[in-house]
Amino acid sequence: MPGSNPVPRPRYVLPETRALASLGCADLLATVYLVATNRAHEANPLAVSALNAYGPVGLVLFKVILLAIPLTVAELYRPYKPALVTLGLRVVLLVYLFMLAMAYGPVLRAIFATRG
Repeated sequence: MPGSNPVPRPRYVLPETRALASLGCADLLATVYLVATNRAHEANPLAVSALNAYGPVGLVLFKVILLAIPLTVAELYRPYKPALVTLGLRVVLLVYLFMLAMAYGPVLRAIFATRG
């Protein structure tokens, strides 16, 4: 069937995948710090359930799994549709940046307002 054979698999991870993983880790560290210092709360109800049931370790595992699975699937699918995967990762990266700006903007303003 034409188009179903994968392109030879490259041995590197896309920059978009690395950017999303890095952004996700930074978001995770910021979330854990802000929640631990009572400067913010977790907005995702499923993550709150993991936090309440298993503590900070549960929150970290929940967020890592939610980040790792889609990125792994994207990288595994990339040989079949490289342009689609790259475009999809770029769109997700932009949406993630926008959501982080919306989520952390008020928190950061509040933190810096108390220092000045």
